[in-house]
Amino acid sequence: MDLTLVRSASAAQVFYRTFSSAGLVGAMIDILREGMVAIDIGAHVGEYTMVAAMLVGSRGMVYAFEPQETLAEVIKLNAARNNLRNVSVWNQAVADHAGPVRFLADGRSMGGWIARNSQATMMVPSTTLDDFTARHDIPRINFIKIDAGGNELAVLQGGKALFNDQQPAIICKFYHPEVVNERFGYDARMIIECGTQYHYKLFLLDDAGQPDALPIWSMNQIAERFDRGAYCLNLLGVRGN
Repeated sequence: MDLTLVRSASAAQVFYRTFSSAGLVGAMIDILREGMVAIDIGAHVGEYTMVAAMLVGSRGMVYAFEPQETLAEVIKLNAARNNLRNVSVWNQAVADHAGPVRFLADGRSMGGWIARNSQATMMVPSTTLDDFTARHDIPRINFIKIDAGGNELAVLQGGKALFNDQQPAIICKFYHPEVVNERFGYDARMIIECGTQYHYKLFLLDDAGQPDALPIWSMNQIAERFDRGAYCLNLLGVRGN
């Protein structure tokens, strides 16, 4: 890939390490096939959007969501630089409701998340997965990457119909429970409970993108990783039996 990057801590990972998470890319390579439809939530500069677009090919489609307008324009630029015409960029947040939301952007990392208080630096439009797929008559979604800065639960809750009916494969960022509670005021174990309610099997991904042998059923199975200093983990969700 030929990528334009912004000057930020997040983009620096791409510059120095090729991918900010090689394991996530490894899992995408295992999941995505020609002609599939993917969604990238919290696309930033579009590194995973571009990977997905290359994997699904010209017969497939990738919808990239990025609330920060500057970064959304970078994604469009990167799609053009790589001659990828199967990328649709949406300058929106994805949450559990549609409409304008307060958004807090970190000027140093250029990461961001929906704000719960007056610290918000901007207002951005938001949608839900169910509303977006219904409005745009998208019959099938095969894969979703979710990185909402700790607000992943809201994304999952806003896609109840999609997840129950289609059960697309998911790779969900699982942030440290203290980060989740500080930013959004909920217990991180609710993400696991939500996945179980949608009849998913959840697995932690290793650095190579391979799932652990046993599925995740409780927070206790994840806590050890955070105790060793992890800031966030990659959680794979696949159709359950």
